[in-house]
Amino acid sequence: MSEGQPKNDRGTSKFSLSRRQKQYWGAMAVAAMFGLFTGWFLDSTGSLGKYSGHVFDISSSIIPENLAIFGSALYLISFVIIFTLYHKGMDEQEERAYLIANTASWYFIILAIPIWWILDRANITPPIDGINIAIASFVVNLSVWAWKKFL
Repeated sequence: MSEGQPKNDRGTSKFSLSRRQKQYWGAMAVAAMFGLFTGWFLDSTGSLGKYSGHVFDISSSIIPENLAIFGSALYLISFVIIFTLYHKGMDEQEERAYLIANTASWYFIILAIPIWWILDRANITPPIDGINIAIASFVVNLSVWAWKKFL
């Protein structure tokens, strides 16, 4: 392979995946298995209370303190590892799209919180809710990233 040509890391089959695609699909499979295992574990230990048997309806159930601490620590550690590996394998175009998307997401949060608070004080909107702002910020981040990365 001569200098300046991109390295082809695909196999000989036209259906083989690149190394990055394998990492993405592998990470999604591990996350799905972890989510299913966590749901099963909460359901089998009775931690879901009145929601037992409804694994996907756990938004207002109470979980034991030890499980909450363990889950939070596991979430933090796993995402630090995932983010480190993700940034390590990122190219310049993807890094630029990522930085622009994060900036747009941050600006959204800086604008949304005070505006929502003011509208809440006038009884126009429901009380400010952090998870709704986080989800909306994630949607902004993903939209800007996809727009910068693929267009």
